[in-house]
Amino acid sequence: MDTKDETRPADSAAATGSGALTWSEKPPDREGWFWLRGTGVPSMVVRVFKSGTTLAYYMPGLGQFSLYFPPPMHVEFSGPVPEPVEKNHNQ
Repeated sequence: MDTKDETRPADSAAATGSGALTWSEKPPDREGWFWLRGTGVPSMVVRVFKSGTTLAYYMPGLGQFSLYFPPPMHVEFSGPVPEPVEKNHNQ
């Protein structure tokens, strides 16, 4: 089953309704942690952050990239990665 959908919004978990993340060629539209995969690069979690007036991300060993000027390779994003729920220690 192909989990890539180029039309899916940046919040893929909300879009599926199942909580499952899917891969998309559409870059994130907000800050947060996102899965990234690219040609010749293993899947990794990257932090998308504000850099001036745009959003950017950093790939270890490759450098910082703007979401509007992508790296010289094909990349896909999935996310945002949800925040963990705190365990209630009173139960």
